[in-house]
Amino acid sequence: MNLRIVDLHTHSSASDGDLSPRELVSLAAARNVDVMALTDHDTVAGVAEASAAAKDFGIRVVPGIEISAVHSETEYHVLGYFVDTSAVVLSEVQQMMSARRDQRLMDIVDRLCHAGVHVDADDIRRHVPGMVTRSHIADLIVREGYAATRSQAFERYLGMSTFGYEPAGVLSVEATIGAVHQAGGCASLAHPGEWTPERDIREFAASGLDAIEVIHPAHDERLRLYYGQLADSLGLLKTGGTDFHRIEANGKEDVYPGDESVDAAWVDRLEHAASRRRGIGHR
Repeated sequence: MNLRIVDLHTHSSASDGDLSPRELVSLAAARNVDVMALTDHDTVAGVAEASAAAKDFGIRVVPGIEISAVHSETEYHVLGYFVDTSAVVLSEVQQMMSARRDQRLMDIVDRLCHAGVHVDADDIRRHVPGMVTRSHIADLIVREGYAATRSQAFERYLGMSTFGYEPAGVLSVEATIGAVHQAGGCASLAHPGEWTPERDIREFAASGLDAIEVIHPAHDERLRLYYGQLADSLGLLKTGGTDFHRIEANGKEDVYPGDESVDAAWVDRLEHAASRRRGIGHR
């Protein structure tokens, strides 16, 4: 029996991915992906296009979103799976996050200009069809010659330890989990990595978190084992994927859709949990 290839974390041009939702689905299909979740930052705008393309390419698309949130002045990302993309609460979240990201863009550009890095917010908006992210700002920094690569732009100007950093989150993690639940979905903590305190994850679990992203390119085998065991101990589900954004200029990306596949049973459990939530009136 052939094992299904499942990737529960991808991004399109609706946020900071380079490929349109249709192009992303086409690439995933070419990589023999059976199930993929589209989890763009703070928007579900690309889900309809991806779902339509999925029918043409013979794969399944899970409707998802990755929402920026805050807890104790630290930014976390919450993945929502099997969400109802027409839910009013998601429309409200998207409007809130769009306004927040636009204000953050102005704040970061102002800081950069004061430091002698002269970039134009309107120029960034002209190049971005969806939600503006730090990656888009980094690309303009590169185009203007202040850094050689996107990674260098983050290291110098936009990373967490730089003067240009500003978190995107508005809602608390607890409120974000609640919004995902109101949209009929399951909430998973994205890429907790090395730095997330276990006490925070326990707080999130107490607030209704459904899952932890165990499989991620930034997680080595030690972290995957740790978060898998932590999820089990807290009675949480598990998610994972490539966090795919783009094919780099040299034609290579660390991972392509499907390169970080998860157990297909994880999808079934997420879908079952979401179905139960919708069945008891959380929409």
